[in-house]
Amino acid sequence: MFDRPKTGERAVLVLGGGNDELPVLEELQELARSAGADPVGHLISKREHADPKFFIGKGKVEELGFLIESLGA
Repeated sequence: MFDRPKTGERAVLVLGGGNDELPVLEELQELARSAGADPVGHLISKREHADPKFFIGKGKVEELGFLIESLGA
């Protein structure tokens, strides 16, 4: 197997929006924790189609940057 770090990096989780994001967000948080990360925030994109360059769109990329900076992730 492989060693997992005892303390994880702080992570901001990003997911695409759907009708019911809460179960998906909860699962993503658990997956991040199981990988050793500490989920400190999240961002949900409500785009109908993925942006070809950023996936979440330029405005959300800027919002994500501010969120990462403010949370120290």
